[in-house]
This record gives sequence, structure tokens and C-alpha cells, in this order.
Amino acid sequence: MAGKQEITVKSVDWSETVRDHLCAVKNWPDHESPDGYREALKSGDICALGVFAENDQIGTTFYKIDRGDQGSELVILASFGRLKSVDLTALILPVMEQIARDAGCFSVAFVTARVGLIKKTARCGYSISETIMRKGHLM
Repeated sequence: MAGKQEITVKSVDWSETVRDHLCAVKNWPDHESPDGYREALKSGDICALGVFAENDQIGTTFYKIDRGDQGSELVILASFGRLKSVDLTALILPVMEQIARDAGCFSVAFVTARVGLIKKTARCGYSISETIMRKGHLM
């Protein structure tokens, strides 16, 4: 199809682009920072997937696998991306779900305050499982 860009998803290491994507995420908790993510990515505690349109990285999703005594869960920690006419949520969720299945996870989870994302992912079978309340700036 003429004019259609090839979109690919692959693991990425820390880079300025990855940092820029992370810094573009809104509503950061006070106790997290890009430097903490960089160190966690370098140590292997978390992973990052880059979304590419042709050769340009237009998105990044950070995730980890939480292992508990009853099983494992893939947790999406942060995600950012923009490309006109492409629904990146619809693109990345099936990829994350496949990674979770391949890792033996029983579920995929993420925290969001975005009402539109809650509605969109509910249509994909996601449901609200908890509400997190936070009072920041205590120090």
C-alpha cells in the first residue's frame, strides 16, 4: 500500500530517545525518575520495547515481570508514543500480552489515570482491579 509506514516493535537499550519518551510520560510519582528507570533497565530489573516507524523510534514502553508465590504478572510501567493515524495502544497491547504468555504470566496490569485509556482497554478485556490514592510532597 503506497504511503503506509512499516511499524515494528523490538527491545531497546537506554538512549536519549528512550529518555525523551520517558520524560514525556505525564503524572510521574514523586518517588520515580528517569535516572531510576535508566539504572533499572541497565540492571535488567525492567525491560523496554521501542516502537519504530521505518527507522524512527516513535514510542517506548517500559515493563517488568512481577513474580509472586502464586504466579507472575507483566506490569506495564510507562508508555509513550505518537504517530498520526496509528493507534499505538492497539498495536502495543497484543505485543505485551504475547510477551506475558511467553513468560508464563497470568495477567497484564498497568496503572493509569487516563479515562480514555481505561475505556479503550476495557473494550480489549481489561478491567479496573484496584484504585491507587496518593498524597505527594510530604517531605
